[in-house]
Amino acid sequence: MKNTYRLNANELNASFLDRLKAEYGNRAIEITITPLDETEYLLANPANRTRLLDAIDNIQNPNHRVTLSLDELA
Repeated sequence: MKNTYRLNANELNASFLDRLKAEYGNRAIEITITPLDETEYLLANPANRTRLLDAIDNIQNPNHRVTLSLDELA
């Protein structure tokens, strides 16, 4: 069995360790720490990837921009 837990380092606490102990009991386990590249993680999902790349294209393409004056915002 292989499990992956994704969390921020500041979320590591006694409760998390207690859950690991309850799940794995007395078995030997290996813990590997890998800092995540959030961009790589977001682009790994095909739907996210399409949405993000479309958003980048919209920002870079002047024809997709909407310009408003300060008066129009009020």
